[in-house]
Amino acid sequence: MAQDLKKLVNEHSTVDLTEHHKLALLLVQAQETEKYWRDKVARYKQELRGLAGDAEVLLVNGEPVFTNMPIDRLNTTALKAEEPDLYEIYQHEVTKTELDEGLLKTARPDIWARFAVRQFKQVQ
Repeated sequence: MAQDLKKLVNEHSTVDLTEHHKLALLLVQAQETEKYWRDKVARYKQELRGLAGDAEVLLVNGEPVFTNMPIDRLNTTALKAEEPDLYEIYQHEVTKTELDEGLLKTARPDIWARFAVRQFKQVQ
């Protein structure tokens, strides 16, 4: 583990946050709190969705508090598993043009570096 951390520091650009260590600690705490609540929200939603079934409006004391409306999308994974013949009838081939990111990275590393998406995460 220590070797991996040394490699990380030696092979990548760094910035020293010592003067801002409180901000870093606040972020760590906020991320832990966010995960705790995100998990709770997901569990509560799942439980309420189960109680709702196909109902579109959920009430508390006769007042609407949540909606459970269908949107213009399908659970295609479930459809394919439960109705494979129907799925096969309505499927169609889709072709698309997309950027060859690997080729761009090799041919133009300067452009790749300018537009690379960064992932900000805590070192474990």
